[in-house]
Amino acid sequence: MTTLLRNVSGRLHIELSEPTERIAPALGNQRATPTAKLESLRLEAYVFDNDDFRDLTEAELSATVLEASHITLRGLGAAVGHAAPNGATFSLRELLQAIEATERETRGQSDWFDGIDVHHVFFEGLHLADDGAWQISWGS
Repeated sequence: MTTLLRNVSGRLHIELSEPTERIAPALGNQRATPTAKLESLRLEAYVFDNDDFRDLTEAELSATVLEASHITLRGLGAAVGHAAPNGATFSLRELLQAIEATERETRGQSDWFDGIDVHHVFFEGLHLADDGAWQISWGS
């Protein structure tokens, strides 16, 4: 992965079929109810630059960040494979789209306080796991 990807961060915006609720009255942390279903999910990405976050430029989004014909990503659910659109490389935009697609497909498999995890939504990078899948790191 390129240096640029190491500076990329982001936030998942998750919409559920039911409103979230507080975990405890004194905490701001929210949880999904056990019956809530994932309705939509969107990854908003940005880059950390000069001690602040800024929008990604078109040149950065178009830059090649991975030379591979395929990548397997795992978030909080099962691993999902993605083929490079051109068969050889992933641009940053394409990799972010693959991360978003992985989460859209698998976030509903997560379990945090008996519901879908709506708390760990801050993208903190990718790390190669022992099985060859790239683990998506999500922070709170």
